[in-house]
Amino acid sequence: RSAIYQEFRDCFQDNNRKILKLCNTRSLFHHSCVTRFLEGWDTIIYFLSEMVMSEKSKSGEYLLSIMKNVDTKAYFFFKYIFNLFNSFNAFFQAVETRIHLLHSQSVNFLLQVCKYFLTQEHLKSPINNIVFSVKENQKALHDITLGSDCDEYLHDLMVQGHIDTVTTVQENCLAFYVTAAQEIQKSTSMIYFYQN
Repeated sequence: RSAIYQEFRDCFQDNNRKILKLCNTRSLFHHSCVTRFLEGWDTIIYFLSEMVMSEKSKSGEYLLSIMKNVDTKAYFFFKYIFNLFNSFNAFFQAVETRIHLLHSQSVNFLLQVCKYFLTQEHLKSPINNIVFSVKENQKALHDITLGSDCDEYLHDLMVQGHIDTVTTVQENCLAFYVTAAQEIQKSTSMIYFYQN
């Protein structure tokens, strides 16, 4: 199958890069996996379609149905947000020791994540006092920052009449932001506790 997929990539003049396997232990790798997955989107769909037609493959059929589900391509959001997470992570993987900056950088990182989904009013509050899951603290769904690629894709879905899908994607992205902010907030509080 790998050789057949290689032929498809050559035929579609794909950039000839392998699909990466997601690794649970290397969070810096997630951005690369999502990016390559999105770059090879059309090639993957054609490959799976051919696999289903020629081999009557049940697994291919299942994967193709996932790929053709309109909300699956909202992975553009992960391409956008994982880049932010990678930047934070990479900062601490420098040659020189930066552990003394962990608390201040974590607070900045939390504020950066929060500006994507919290109202301006709540960004001025002390960050440790904010309850991220309270709807009144959050921007309206259509005002949440999802990245230009995701916004463009959701706009296209809206034009095609997939309003419910757009709302679901926005709600899922908001849930991701809330969970991420809660986890960063917990970590930031623990770092502060141990430093003092």
